[in-house]
Amino acid sequence: MSEALLQIEDLHVGYIPEVPVLEGVELTVDSGEIVAIVGPNGAGKSTVLRAVMGLLHPWRGQIRLGGTEMIGMRVHDVVRSGISFVPQSEIVFPYMTVEENLEMAWFALNDTDIDKETRRREVYKLFPLLEDRLKQHAGSMSGGEQQMVALGRALMTSPRLLLLDEPSLGLSPRFLGILLDTLDELRQRGLGIGMVEQNAAMALDAADRGYVLDMGEVRFTGTGEELLASSDVRRLYVGGGATQ
Repeated sequence: MSEALLQIEDLHVGYIPEVPVLEGVELTVDSGEIVAIVGPNGAGKSTVLRAVMGLLHPWRGQIRLGGTEMIGMRVHDVVRSGISFVPQSEIVFPYMTVEENLEMAWFALNDTDIDKETRRREVYKLFPLLEDRLKQHAGSMSGGEQQMVALGRALMTSPRLLLLDEPSLGLSPRFLGILLDTLDELRQRGLGIGMVEQNAAMALDAADRGYVLDMGEVRFTGTGEELLASSDVRRLYVGGGATQ
């Protein structure tokens, strides 16, 4: 079998020396699939994404993208390698226009050969609203509209892997539907998507595969359908809605 797009093995990392948040986490994300990472508050879900992006330096383990080791790379080199990240909060530059927010994605790319105008057109096709609001300050937009800006900016870099930290947070049902439809379309185009979510039922329903983290370890893994059908997963992590 060929190696997965993202391969994480034996990942150990924390924010304070000798106080681990993740202990031996292993997970994969392949091209053309959505992988949900769910679990209770403090499980280490967001920490996985921060380690992949180079915002945290793992103590042990491997993080590979397409077979290339990512540990030790600076954040802008991680982006240049093909990973985009939409964080949980402060997802837009509020005093910049929509157009300026989108163009910020290219600061990390410099001399890459990405066709910027092609990327711009593709983002506008996904989110027509953005093309109509190019001169509007992003901070004056609704939460759902800001999520479009953040996703559009992430896609401007032509990533192979898209990482999302609680993308449904604060979204109305209308914008949640738009988000899920967009992620499904991106998956069909071959993009790999790793999604940390507080809404475990929604995430697993949308995902091809999922991982349930608890106390820094993977407790359950399987297809989204299998995890939703598991009485243990539903009782412990889904029934009341998993929280970040």
